[in-house]
Amino acid sequence: MKADIESYLNEADKLAEERSIMIDQVDVAQRGLTEKRAALTEMQKKLDAQKAINEELQAKRDKLLSAKGEKTKERAFSDQLRHVKHNLAIDGKTVLDNGAEV
Repeated sequence: MKADIESYLNEADKLAEERSIMIDQVDVAQRGLTEKRAALTEMQKKLDAQKAINEELQAKRDKLLSAKGEKTKERAFSDQLRHVKHNLAIDGKTVLDNGAEV
């Protein structure tokens, strides 16, 4: 009977030790999960910030592209002046928009 009791006590000690090890493993896993969740939250914040930056840059790009398509008077004038100067330099004469030959 004493041997049976000692056997049960040894088994109980062994099970208590295994339980303690498992509790430690669960604690480690939970800490790791908490760290991963914190990292995920941080990455989500960075992603949201990057999306906002991308939207802002896309809007600026679209604005620049639409402005590029519209010729301003100054740009149109300088393009015409460049064309006249080029023709004068190459051919020695040019025809203006009104048909006059220079």
